[in-house]
Amino acid sequence: MNDTISRQAAIDALTKNKEMINAALDSLMLDYNSRIIQQQRRGQINEDIETIEKLPSAQPTLCGYDIEHLILIANVLRKENLPPERIVEALTDIGRIVSIVTDEFKESLRKTVEQCKI
Repeated sequence: MNDTISRQAAIDALTKNKEMINAALDSLMLDYNSRIIQQQRRGQINEDIETIEKLPSAQPTLCGYDIEHLILIANVLRKENLPPERIVEALTDIGRIVSIVTDEFKESLRKTVEQCKI
């Protein structure tokens, strides 16, 4: 079973682990072989952090677009009574879409402001 995890939480955990290991190793008097092991451990932790930082976001996307944004756009288009067969037509008129989305955000903002006043 795959569980989605917070990439930042994993980085934080490894960074904390790195700091603890570095502090412990630095406080010990180490012979030559132990110093090599110390350097290998530090190198591995740094590699692990770099690997996790390079991972793509675990946030759900569709063709690179955030699912929540796509849902918002779909809801706005549905509210404007644009059936799927007219979406292509609507997308060619980007000015209309910008106007629709702007109006929707203004309405959401207006409602939020009204709730704050209550």
